[in-house]
Amino acid sequence: MIIRIVRLQFKPEFVGEFLRLYQLSEANIRGMDGCESVRLLQDTCDHTVFFTLSEWRDESALDRYRHSDFFRTLWPAVKAGFSGPPTAFSTKEQA
Repeated sequence: MIIRIVRLQFKPEFVGEFLRLYQLSEANIRGMDGCESVRLLQDTCDHTVFFTLSEWRDESALDRYRHSDFFRTLWPAVKAGFSGPPTAFSTKEQA
């Protein structure tokens, strides 16, 4: 299982648009082959900072999502509102 954590920071005026895009996209992300779960978290101190936390069956499932037509359409729309570069981590649980 791969757990993907992505930190995103947006321009304040884009936060509402990002939340709209996420709402429209969440079911599609969950429906991707190999996606076990996806969650959106918001920083408690900075309302412009969000984290996505997603679980993928394996690295190849995550790669298929990242190279999908859906992601290639969604990412530029999300990226338009960034106030800084995103930070992403692919992790796995240790026994």
